[in-house]
Amino acid sequence: MLAVTLVSRTPRPAALTAVAAVVTLLVTACGGSASHGSQSGSTGSAGSNAIVWPRPDNTAAAIKAAGLPALPGEALSVHYHAHLDVIIDGQPVIVAQYIGIDLKNRQISPLHTHDSSGIIHIESPEPTTYTLGQFFTEWAVRLTAQCINSYCVGPTRQNIATVNGQTFNGDPSTIPFSPHQQITLWSGPPGPPPQLPSSYDFPQGY
Repeated sequence: MLAVTLVSRTPRPAALTAVAAVVTLLVTACGGSASHGSQSGSTGSAGSNAIVWPRPDNTAAAIKAAGLPALPGEALSVHYHAHLDVIIDGQPVIVAQYIGIDLKNRQISPLHTHDSSGIIHIESPEPTTYTLGQFFTEWAVRLTAQCINSYCVGPTRQNIATVNGQTFNGDPSTIPFSPHQQITLWSGPPGPPPQLPSSYDFPQGY
């Protein structure tokens, strides 16, 4: 099991105000947080047993590594949402807040998260195919045909990807995003996996 130590630092009021202003500027067009009501299967309400894979320190470099543009604001010519669940040995992984949002440089990627609900926002100035692998690159988490982060296929482990409840055969990093899609990545011991989510209850307006 991945052990993560979280260090809490209380920012100065001025710095906190500046960060809040940047976040508001970048997310206003999309309606902000998606923490509405009960979201069945959501990693965002995973509780104290959840695994934490934090977003990278250098968001600008992660966006670039994913081959994605860093935009001055949300581009809504193409605008839809997908949902991601990651489950490792029965424990949910929290999908980090602000993946793809560069608070320092006030820029935003077409693939990003506003909160830790697992909802991925796809907002692009033109029709483009975006993949789960690009999102994981932004997150600075490894995703290959064999590995989900450090959890790799072997004699005592299998990895399974599903899209809308259907098994995806192949490298999950190639999964293209589509509207109201439920993507689940599961890693655990050999044998039949538990029933995995086939859909997600998106908030109204998403």
